[in-house]
Amino acid sequence: MTFLTRVDRQFMLRNWISRNLKPIKRFNMYYGDSRTLLRLAKENDERLADIDHEEFKQAMARCGFYADTSYTDEHYTSLIYNVSTRSVKKLMENRRPDLLKLVPVSQLEE
Repeated sequence: MTFLTRVDRQFMLRNWISRNLKPIKRFNMYYGDSRTLLRLAKENDERLADIDHEEFKQAMARCGFYADTSYTDEHYTSLIYNVSTRSVKKLMENRRPDLLKLVPVSQLEE
């Protein structure tokens, strides 16, 4: 991956974070998990589908979000951020419709 590609990806990700997530004063244990937020970013914007966890954590830090690392170790690297519940719930409601389609059981067996 070239340097300009990495910069463009960070720029897109930081724009998405600043448009969709709002910071609060304390850490959100229920909706502030970094892996959950990354999944929501990928589901809401198809251009972010190949962003990895480390890139997401760097972008969150550059956007001014604080991370709680007290629950991390070498096996569990997910961070807890100070993101508002309202902004995360809004993202959950506005997921891309093609990801929410129900597939009949008969199609799964094929």
